[in-house]
Amino acid sequence: MVVKNERGKKPLYVFLSHAQADKDLALNLRAAFEQHTYVRVFTTDKLSAGEGWVSQLKAALSSCDLFIILITPNAVKSSWVLQELGAAWGLKKPILGVYNDVWDSAHLPVALNEEQLVSMKFLEHAGAIESLLRRYEEMSAA
Repeated sequence: MVVKNERGKKPLYVFLSHAQADKDLALNLRAAFEQHTYVRVFTTDKLSAGEGWVSQLKAALSSCDLFIILITPNAVKSSWVLQELGAAWGLKKPILGVYNDVWDSAHLPVALNEEQLVSMKFLEHAGAIESLLRRYEEMSAA
């Protein structure tokens, strides 16, 4: 049984991948998405070292509705972020790349098109996140 929230929407599970060095930026991004009550964001800071974190990570990746990668120079150098991106791609998850500065997605091992890239500045506009979420909900419903 799928539990719906007060807006009648099933929760949208988001996996947010980021480099540890970008933790503060990732927390801000997570908070922006979680302002929408039906969004649940998983980040690696929710893992505990002693509780089978690898299986928790795999479960979160395989069950997410949307994979978001915070694209920074730190992320491109992080083997964990790149492995998570590769896993999401292999699982055919919808992928959204969020970048803070001007960014060339050619630095990633997985090609992202313009529809899969968005700047942090764009997300600051009223309704931008809601619009993105609606688009990904429609994709997952199709």
